[in-house]
Amino acid sequence: MLDQMIADSLRTQLEDKTKDDLRRMCKSILDDVCDGIEITEENIEEWAVEEIPDMVVMGEYLPTHEWISRNVYSERYLIDNDGELIEVQLMVAGGGPSIWVHCSANSVEVHGYWGGDHVKLDAFYEDGMGIWDYYSEMTKFKRV
Repeated sequence: MLDQMIADSLRTQLEDKTKDDLRRMCKSILDDVCDGIEITEENIEEWAVEEIPDMVVMGEYLPTHEWISRNVYSERYLIDNDGELIEVQLMVAGGGPSIWVHCSANSVEVHGYWGGDHVKLDAFYEDGMGIWDYYSEMTKFKRV
């Protein structure tokens, strides 16, 4: 009986840690999308591009297209009957946890899935990274 109680306690602790890890990952992504990523001494090596040395400049913010090209594995679009973009959903992690960023004109949500755990974090009217502007300008849908 004691062994079962210990096993149950350890399983619960592991499940809590996994959900906490997922929440931390989602929060980090939400913060990047909402605030943008300022290039600092601590992160310039991560974002520097040898082929284009002037792409990333200390003290400036990472260009939206650079974040998208390095982080987005898949894209889904929600459009209305007139072909207007309502929401873009970007897969930014998969294989272990699956994490999707949902951007619309007035909100950003991050949905994380890992095993049976699900985390949803959101922020309204905050898209410092400029993802919504990027996709609403770059994608045009036409009803045929």
